[in-house]
Amino acid sequence: MLVVDEAQRLPVPCLEYLQSLWDYPGARITLVLCCAVLCCAGRAASGRWPGCRS
Repeated sequence: MLVVDEAQRLPVPCLEYLQSLWDYPGARITLVLCCAVLCCAGRAASGRWPGCRS
């Protein structure tokens, strides 16, 4: 399990890297991004991060 607090402060390339770890075939990782609800909702609404839920 990888927990990232204050994830809203990470630059997009870091978030994309974390997503690539999670998407990697055969990966056995749980990824928890803790962030401000409005930030996460904005990313989910943009369609860029469809798995982002509050």
